[in-house]
Amino acid sequence: MVFNQQWPGLEESYETLKEIAPAVAQQLADRILPQPNARLTSTALFFLSALRGGDIRSWIGEHAIKILGKLKPDLLRQLTGEFRVLGGMDEEGAIATRTADWRATLLPMLTGDSIEHIRLYTRYFEDQTRAEGKDGETPSDSRFLIDVTLSNIGRIQLDGMVGKQEKRLDMIIRTSQPLPKKVRSDMMDIFESANDIVGLNGAMTFQAAPDVFVEFSPETSQSPDRSGVIV
Repeated sequence: MVFNQQWPGLEESYETLKEIAPAVAQQLADRILPQPNARLTSTALFFLSALRGGDIRSWIGEHAIKILGKLKPDLLRQLTGEFRVLGGMDEEGAIATRTADWRATLLPMLTGDSIEHIRLYTRYFEDQTRAEGKDGETPSDSRFLIDVTLSNIGRIQLDGMVGKQEKRLDMIIRTSQPLPKKVRSDMMDIFESANDIVGLNGAMTFQAAPDVFVEFSPETSQSPDRSGVIV
């Protein structure tokens, strides 16, 4: 299964729900699907959490799943399979071995009345200093990075580090030009409110210089460090 900046199962499912269950489609648009607005961070985190767990039901909700399962079972199977692939699972739902390398996937973005996709990069850091947990699992942190260009802001990167053991989320917002004070304040309020809801601590910082953007090259497997420097 190959994705080329598209997620066909999700796009068809959303269009189907708009036709047969407009209220459910509207709920997806209002609360679930990431959009280029102040809710982008929280909805992207919600998507990442569901993707890592491999269960699309936990992302789009039981109601949407039941409707698709009843009226479009083949489409639901396609959507579920594609979700697992994006999450790094095999056909049986087993999670592939995670390494400290960056992994690119697609983040669905609702723009207007249609779904587009942007690159989402994730990276997992296994804690080698702790003893293995139950069933061979080890505690880990994860980092995600969203890189998108918005019409009213320009290029923006959302660079987040999630600490599983510490229940912590730290975020760096990178832009080519300094964000207005009001925008920074609003983003900070949303960030703190989202952390309070899910029980996380953390801090948000802002960077505004073109040379601090994290750049990914398709020709290299090298990874940028926390400051954005390729190492």
